[in-house]
Amino acid sequence: GNGRTGRILVNRGLLEAGLAPVVIPFERRAVYLSMLADGDAEGLADMFRALSHDEEERIAVFAEAAQK
Repeated sequence: GNGRTGRILVNRGLLEAGLAPVVIPFERRAVYLSMLADGDAEGLADMFRALSHDEEERIAVFAEAAQK
């Protein structure tokens, strides 16, 4: 559907910017959908930056564990 397509495009933009892709956690889905409905581009950008940062940290933990 359109939601999946939109998230693919967002993740493509994040990857092109050198940032980690994101998954919207279930517990933040309502906030995400509300920001979409309100057209809150700034709020969405902040959310995606924070989620991308969290994912980068998670990837780093996995990479460190894999080297042990």
